[in-house]
Amino acid sequence: LQVSVYPNPAQEIATMEIVGLDQDAKIVISDLQGRILSQDAISAGETRYTINVSDMASGVYYIRIITDNVVSTQKLIVE
Repeated sequence: LQVSVYPNPAQEIATMEIVGLDQDAKIVISDLQGRILSQDAISAGETRYTINVSDMASGVYYIRIITDNVVSTQKLIVE
């Protein structure tokens, strides 16, 4: 599973490019303290996921893609 997030840092919209998602997954966005801000589902085979960060405070967040076999974590900086 390969994931990239751009632009990073983001101001309004961040896009995740996903390669190799061969099963349904859950996307979890959390802050540095581990508080979960949002959760969403993504289907197998999807290659792009858009995150609206305009209502998020400036700071660092973690985006996790969780499947039965893999957990991929990306850092997202919001300006």
